[in-house]
Amino acid sequence: QLVLDIHFSDWWADPGHQATPATWSSLNQEQLVNQVSSYTTSVLTRLARQGTSPAWVQVGNEIANGLLWPTGKLNKWSAAEFTVMNSLLNAAIAAVKNSASHPKVMIHLETGGDFGKTEGWLTNAFANGLTRPDAIGLSYYPQWSGSLDVIAANVKNVVEKFALPVAIAETAYLNSEKSTNRQLFDAATNRLVGISQSPSGQAAYASKICSVLRANAGTKALGVWWWEGISPNTAKLRDSFDPSQISNSSLVTGTGKANAAMAALGKASR
Repeated sequence: QLVLDIHFSDWWADPGHQATPATWSSLNQEQLVNQVSSYTTSVLTRLARQGTSPAWVQVGNEIANGLLWPTGKLNKWSAAEFTVMNSLLNAAIAAVKNSASHPKVMIHLETGGDFGKTEGWLTNAFANGLTRPDAIGLSYYPQWSGSLDVIAANVKNVVEKFALPVAIAETAYLNSEKSTNRQLFDAATNRLVGISQSPSGQAAYASKICSVLRANAGTKALGVWWWEGISPNTAKLRDSFDPSQISNSSLVTGTGKANAAMAALGKASR
């Protein structure tokens, strides 16, 4: 199955970067709502034509601070701000639901390590008119999100308080503490107690994060998605983002073979 993550930006969207595409930058809120709807519809139509319709669509990537800034940015977390943001999200959600293949919709928040922000965001969003999605995706990285106890409590709360399925929509763990180049994940702060940053430790983490999700979400556990799973584990291949910066968290070896963590994820999915 394919999961499509629409960033609604010219470049990578994350908690600190949600820039409106340059060609949309002069649009007012109403025009932006229409653009989000037509763009989402266009993307899904093209995918359907080539036989690759997604099973899930994430409307935005890690959007706890809003999306399509400055229009949809959450600064003060006021009702007015949530209402504006929701107008954009609801346009995307409706476009997804009305597309030919009718994918399910996921709201993706980066707040796997922040129990309060997850609960507060969902409470405010729903109170101010967000169309109910089919699931919530949470990003969880030990480097920024803390211990596994935090993500466990967060997942449990989303399931019990909001009655929504949950995916760990982004996660990763290092397979080495050494690198010839700068890595995105910092070996000093990414480490979890009792899990080494080694090939076997990465595999142990892959198994553990899956078990944490299952234990706390039960039948509402959707899955664990690795970022970036197939970045070449080598410094040889580069592009404008430089894939080698995330080679130490890859699920493939330097020769392109599946590593132990990929096998562990496969086993956990059975």
